Amino acid sequence: MYNLAFFGSSEYSLPVVRRLAESDEIDLKLLVTKPGMEHYEKLAENFGIIHLTPSSLKDDEAELVSKTMQKLDLDLAIVADYGLMIPDPLIYIPDKNILNIHFSDLPKYRGASPVQYTILQGDNHAHYTFLELEPQAEPKMDSGDIIHQGSIELRGDETTELLYLKLFELAAEDVKDVVIKYLND
Repeated sequence: MYNLAFFGSSEYSLPVVRRLAESDEIDLKLLVTKPGMEHYEKLAENFGIIHLTPSSLKDDEAELVSKTMQKLDLDLAIVADYGLMIPDPLIYIPDKNILNIHFSDLPKYRGASPVQYTILQGDNHAHYTFLELEPQAEPKMDSGDIIHQGSIELRGDETTELLYLKLFELAAEDVKDVVIKYLND
C-alpha cells in the first residue's frame, strides 16, 4: 500500500482524487486544498481522508502542512490545478518528489494557462503530462522530468471547461498506473 497526498483545488481534478481514493493499492491520506472547497471536504469525509485548507503555504500554514505530511509517512504527493506554489521544503517530504499533472505537451505551454493556449493556437491535439515537481529555485516552471504523457485529438469546437474535464478524466484513468510504476522506478 502506497501512502499519498494530493494538492488541488478545482472541481476538475476530482476524478483524479476519486481514482486515488478508490484504489486498493493506494492509501490517499491527505488532501490539501484552498479554503471553501466543499467538493473536496465531502470527498475527504466520505473516504476518511485528512483535509487541510491553508490559504497560503507560508509561515504557520506551511508548518501545519509540513508536520502533517511528515506524520503520514508519505511515499508520494501529487499536485494538479492547485493554484499555489509548493514550497521547496514540502517537495522533499515524501519519499519521491511530488508529481505535477500539467495539461500540455511540455515544454510547450509551460505555466498557468496551457488549456487556453492549446485552444487559442488551434492545436490538433491536447496533452496531459505527469512530471516531477522541481524546486522553486529552478529557472523554469513545469520543467521537471517527464514521467508520463498522453493526448487526445481535438475537433476544433472545444471550450476550456470541456477540455479541462476531458483531460482530467484521462489523467484519472492513468494516475494509478503512473503512481505505481513511478514508485517502483
